[in-house]
Amino acid sequence: MSCVLSLGYLHHCYIFGKLLVCWVVISFLSEPLLTTILTYNQEESVRYFSISFSSDEIITLFLAISIMLIHLDCQPGDILEYTNEE
Repeated sequence: MSCVLSLGYLHHCYIFGKLLVCWVVISFLSEPLLTTILTYNQEESVRYFSISFSSDEIITLFLAISIMLIHLDCQPGDILEYTNEE
């Protein structure tokens, strides 16, 4: 199986996938941090700590993994083999 994508494009896809994963991790960690900071000066009975993982984050993780799999599926040898055939 040969791949028609260039090495630069594959590298950018992999970086984009990693950025999407970082975005999900940061959004997952930011909500507990923000709720803790914003309710810290309240009475003890009013303070709370919130954690959530929504469907938006699941979809974004699925998209990121799919994009990163494009990079793993097309190896540099496949690209060189395709360009030598032409």
